Amino acid sequence: MLWDFEGHLYSHRWLEPNVSFLKRALNPRCIREALTRAVIKLRNEPEYEAALGILEDVELCGKTLQSRCSELPRILELMPENGQLDWTV
Repeated sequence: MLWDFEGHLYSHRWLEPNVSFLKRALNPRCIREALTRAVIKLRNEPEYEAALGILEDVELCGKTLQSRCSELPRILELMPENGQLDWTV
C-alpha cells in the first residue's frame, strides 16, 4: 500500500508540504490529462493498450476517483502508528 513507506525521519507520516502538493495536484481532471498524455506517448509501444484501457476505465469510475483523490491526502496526513487505514469507499 502507498502508506507502507517505512518512514523513519518523520514519525511514520507524510510531511505537510507533500500532502499539500497532493491536495492541489490530485484531482480527476489532472489524472485524466496525465493518462491522455500517457496514451499519446505510448501509441506505438506494447503498453499502449493497457494505458488506453485505464483511460477508458476512468470514465466509468468518476465517483470513486473523486472520492479517492479527496481521501488520499487525509489518509497520508493522519497516519496512525499501526499504519492500518483503508479507503472508506
